[in-house]
Amino acid sequence: MSKKKLMMSRERLILSKKKLLITFDALGTLLVPKQSVAEQYVEVARRHGLENLDPRNVGLSFKKAFRQETTVHPNYGKASGIKPPEWWTNVIKATLHPFSRSLPKRLVPDLLKHFSSSEGYSLYPSAASFFTMLRNKREQTSTRAEEPWPWGHTVVGIITNSDNTVPDILSGFGLDVGTKRFRATNEHAENACGDEDIAFVVLSYDVGVRKPDRLIFDAAKELFKTTLGDNNRAAQIGGALASNKAEHRFEEFDLLHVGDHNTQDVLGAQDAGWNSILLDRKGRYRKDFEQGQEMLNVGIGPSRRRRVDVIQDLNALRLLKAF
Repeated sequence: MSKKKLMMSRERLILSKKKLLITFDALGTLLVPKQSVAEQYVEVARRHGLENLDPRNVGLSFKKAFRQETTVHPNYGKASGIKPPEWWTNVIKATLHPFSRSLPKRLVPDLLKHFSSSEGYSLYPSAASFFTMLRNKREQTSTRAEEPWPWGHTVVGIITNSDNTVPDILSGFGLDVGTKRFRATNEHAENACGDEDIAFVVLSYDVGVRKPDRLIFDAAKELFKTTLGDNNRAAQIGGALASNKAEHRFEEFDLLHVGDHNTQDVLGAQDAGWNSILLDRKGRYRKDFEQGQEMLNVGIGPSRRRRVDVIQDLNALRLLKAF
């Protein structure tokens, strides 16, 4: 298979517009499991009386169960018409049955609850500080003389290969997450005011495809346009009460996606016409850069050269520039 070469930018990414739509991957970019999945399975199982489980063995069993369920029912069951809780129930049972054929009655529900909330995850500190910075920018409460963020208006979204647990997990960390979802009817969505920390969430489960498929990025643009339209109508209807809400057009925004996977996030976004940044906290891709040329080889697609902007921490986003 031919290689697609990526070049890490030696200069900061410079975007050209004064308004920004920035979307993030979720797991690995904003969120990280508090412990490994296997360790958390063992901990919850111990509360229900299952002792002497080895996290290493549970981890191997989980990977096998996850692969099998993904093969039989892709995209968390979307392709088969089953709901994510049923899909994850199958994974949990297949993971733990090799160690106990009879599982305690409340174990599966408790594991589902654990990983459907902030109980199982941490929000990266740099992600928390990024959202705080944007809140200060919106509310103009920052006491700093210089706020290193050049956009007058920023909208944040999520594009993730995941099921419908992600919004609740993010909300569990005190983030204000908008209710808009791709092609989903929600009676509360019309109440969104446009000041949420996260305006919308695009899930592979809802769209029916996973990153790097450009359709999921196109879905994000479609949902963003809908969000802008609803907010503009709210501003018009609100009259004096909404006088501080400017109207915004999609064409006024730069589009930027940030994620920790070179293929799913960086190349997928670029192929869909977005700007993109690779978040590489631990130098995962450093060994793939060619010495001297700073090239990253990815084994997909036709052979060509692309720029890749790499950061090691979300705080580095403050170094972005706009004309």
